[in-house]
Amino acid sequence: WKIVFFHHPIYTSAVSDTSHRARLEPIFDAHGVDVVFQGHTHHYERTFPIAGGQAMGTGAEPNYVNPTGRIYIVTGGGGGTLIRDEPGPLSARYRSIHHHVKVDIEGSLLTLTAIDSAGAAFDAMTIRKGKPGDLPVLRRGDADSEESVNITDAVRILNVLFLGIGAI
Repeated sequence: WKIVFFHHPIYTSAVSDTSHRARLEPIFDAHGVDVVFQGHTHHYERTFPIAGGQAMGTGAEPNYVNPTGRIYIVTGGGGGTLIRDEPGPLSARYRSIHHHVKVDIEGSLLTLTAIDSAGAAFDAMTIRKGKPGDLPVLRRGDADSEESVNITDAVRILNVLFLGIGAI
């Protein structure tokens, strides 16, 4: 996992100086950065995966598998005066709330949970990384790719989900 932390956000819905974007993104690309944590603006915001300034894989929200692009998190709700803004098109989640962020990493799975000052989770997302052969792929019930859905597909899917055996 490659995670970067810095202060002034380069992706946020709030008004900010994004001039560092052109210098930092090529470095992040070259080194395969997965997640970027930013501060400065007093709110919480999580982007969709971003590549080339565009949101990618929005349909996978909030559980990403090998996302194209990186996810940017603004976590500036530690105690200052909160700002209120409208979420932009790159924003998957936005809240003007005091909070902290918890990240758990277990092998190829990263789980992020944003927690408000009362202790309640208000956002969660996962990123799973791996080679295509390592990850089960569900194709709307057609587990054996024979272009029809039958009982064999159901048994194969259940074996993977509940017993952890086989592949789809």
